[in-house]
Amino acid sequence: MKNRKNSLSDYMKSLYGIPTLTKDEERELAKKIAEGDPHAFDKMVKHNLRFVVTTIKNTPAWHHSGVSMEDLIGAGNEALLLAVQKWKPMDNIRFISYARQVILTEVNRAVANTKNLIRLPVNITEEIRRMRYTERILTQELGREPSVVELANKLNTTPLRVAELSGILNREPISLEHFNTEHLGDDGYDA
Repeated sequence: MKNRKNSLSDYMKSLYGIPTLTKDEERELAKKIAEGDPHAFDKMVKHNLRFVVTTIKNTPAWHHSGVSMEDLIGAGNEALLLAVQKWKPMDNIRFISYARQVILTEVNRAVANTKNLIRLPVNITEEIRRMRYTERILTQELGREPSVVELANKLNTTPLRVAELSGILNREPISLEHFNTEHLGDDGYDA
């Protein structure tokens, strides 16, 4: 554990010596990347690695996700590679403005895929996250747990949808070892 902490610390320290790029440097590198220059691609990535770490450190929701800081940074770095490949310079928009959204999206997806025993689609995971957040806010406002109807009204959805999402949260996985097959016929279907 101590070695992992030291290597993470060393990695972060190594990034602080790398200067950020100016807007003009970003645009020049983007032109070279579009022409297929691998050195320009590497430079754009290298000069933005610190931004990945900063984004992850400044997103508290990920700190208690059960995913290690190394894995979060790894997912962020993969997202950075994707952002560098896809970014097209536009008027007054810096690369990090574009990359930040790509990093947030991809790391959220990685957290959702990693932390659940059963992988849920990203849109369902996001819906559940919004529901939990709204439920906490309403609990503070009301001084009690909100009803399903109150929660549904605040989320602009139906009470049935809130119940479905709550059911997903409360569902426990069933071990296949405990599945009773005595009532099944030779073909594996109900006898």
